[in-house]
Amino acid sequence: MLRYIIKRIIFAIPVLIGATFLVFTIMDLAPGDPARIILGSNATEAALASLRDSMGLNDPFLVRYGRFILGLLHGDLGTSYRNGQAVFSLIMGRLGNTVVLATSGIVFSVIIGIPVGIISAIKQYSVLDNITMFITLFLMAVPTFWFALILVIIFSLNLGWLPSSGMQHGFPDNLISLILPTLTLGCGYAALIARTTRSSVLEVVRQDYIDMARAKGLTENAVIWKHMLKMP
Repeated sequence: MLRYIIKRIIFAIPVLIGATFLVFTIMDLAPGDPARIILGSNATEAALASLRDSMGLNDPFLVRYGRFILGLLHGDLGTSYRNGQAVFSLIMGRLGNTVVLATSGIVFSVIIGIPVGIISAIKQYSVLDNITMFITLFLMAVPTFWFALILVIIFSLNLGWLPSSGMQHGFPDNLISLILPTLTLGCGYAALIARTTRSSVLEVVRQDYIDMARAKGLTENAVIWKHMLKMP
């Protein structure tokens, strides 16, 4: 097991280097001048040239990339061009909300996906199963940003029930502000979990010991909970 973990870590190193190189290259080729972003549109060419030189923007591409990697290894993600703050501080300042949002999306997807998958498998080929599979297929196929826009248009702009952005303070307001983001992140994963759970339960349903349990005269609830789902 330890050898496998070490091997995976070693294999991850070139992947990370390639990813950082690709992102750095895309950002370098993207239009825009960092010096002009910092000094504004009214800055003189002399001031712009001086700032570019002090920031090392005139250095060759590989030199700038190597400097970026060395800073990354020391935990230095650089400084934001727009507000002058350290990027690491900006990330850490928003990490709490990110963790809360990710956790709420995962919890929602598990709570919804597993029961829906189980019920759909038990009611295989029924109207409920067909509707459920259609909805899950739709949620898996629809782009997340489009689904988020639809939710905002319906529940924020038209009905005015939920805020479209921001994280409120206090338990009730904070919970309300999490509803739309949680639905946006969780529905797609809930659909995936539901379909995966359905397939797994259907494999169990076809096992011989399930037929044996039914042949013994056990009720359907006992077969489902004690044999299919392995509940004590």
